[in-house]
Amino acid sequence: SGAPIFDADGVFAGYRGTGRDRSDSVEAEERAANANARLVATIAALKQREAEVAEKSALLQATLDNMHQGVLVNDASARVVMWNNRFLEMNGIPPDAIHVGMDAVDLVRAAAANGEYGEGDVDEIARRRVAEMRSGAAAKIRLRPDGSVVEHHVNRMPGGMVIRTYTDITALKRREREIEETGKLLRATLDNMDQGIMVLDAEGKVRMWNERVVEQY
Repeated sequence: SGAPIFDADGVFAGYRGTGRDRSDSVEAEERAANANARLVATIAALKQREAEVAEKSALLQATLDNMHQGVLVNDASARVVMWNNRFLEMNGIPPDAIHVGMDAVDLVRAAAANGEYGEGDVDEIARRRVAEMRSGAAAKIRLRPDGSVVEHHVNRMPGGMVIRTYTDITALKRREREIEETGKLLRATLDNMDQGIMVLDAEGKVRMWNERVVEQY
């Protein structure tokens, strides 16, 4: 900026004032603008990455929730990492009673509070069940209060991660009981027959007989 200057005769002689070179200021502004642009680009990339991770996580959860088996994943400290709806259903745990990072004792306590492990002190039941789970002594098959039967398998991963799967084997157990009862009925029928009966397989090996055939021999 400057003010006009005139000589003694009143003739314009020029301007007097101060000035500055704006090149440094312009470069600084450009550097700041570039830095802001890079920051915005980084934030946008992170947001996109978060969206991709969220999408994959939602897809994984949907896949888990559509499995017939119950699934529970614990970390090396027995804290909850992931689960599906079938796990909650097979263990009598309300959906609002579980969260990521939950300790195993608290999770088992939630199931025990709903009578999943029978009557008794809930805290004592939870401590005992968790101790059995960690030692590998927990029962692999459990009869639930509603009469259904659940089979529990454990898969220990490198780094201490534990994947637990729960399968409803009620129909299988029912079929096994039916076969056992049919076998008992067949045995009782054979042993009450007047004729001696012996059953051989294709290789001539004895597969079945009754008491009458033993008496006759």
